[in-house]
Order: sequence, then C-alpha cells, then structure tokens
Amino acid sequence: MSRTFRYVPYMITHDPLACTEVSAVCVSGDDTECGEKSSVYLRPDSVIEWMRQHAQETGHRRYRRSYGHYLLLEPPDDFTGATVIGQVTHRALPPGDGAA
Repeated sequence: MSRTFRYVPYMITHDPLACTEVSAVCVSGDDTECGEKSSVYLRPDSVIEWMRQHAQETGHRRYRRSYGHYLLLEPPDDFTGATVIGQVTHRALPPGDGAA
C-alpha cells in the first residue's frame, strides 16, 4: 500500500504583530555548567546587561544567547486552493528584524 502526501507550498514569514525575544544562559564551568538563565527580553542590550552583571558577580565569561521569533505559515499570494506536491520554503528575516 502506498500513500501520496500532498503539500501546499507554504511560505514561512515573520509575524508582524509579535516582537523578537532574546535570552541567555551561562555555560561557564569546567565539570558542570553554571546554568544561570536570564529573563526573556525584547531588546538584545538588556541581555547584554544581564550577562555583564552576572560576569561581574561570578567571573563567568561564557554564555549561550538565543533569539525567538514568532512565525506565520502562509500560502503564497497566487495560491488557488489546489494542493500540489511541494515543500515548505523559508524566507530569511531581514537583518536586525525585531531587535529594536
């Protein structure tokens, strides 16, 4: 028995109603990582300030910074409603998108 899966050629786009989120975790340590986590912020400079303060208090200098984006999965503008064999495509976010 075989099955054919049909896909709508969706586009992944940035949600204009949502802000980018940024956070960090301290990964300093030899045997185990510190693991101290920042809050989730809307501005990268807020995370940089958290890292600076944590480094001042602990001497730790190694962090993992993460960005979270809200995305929309939408059919292309010229989509007629018929399903086609296809795949999800990704459109890159513009540089600095949501960082302000």
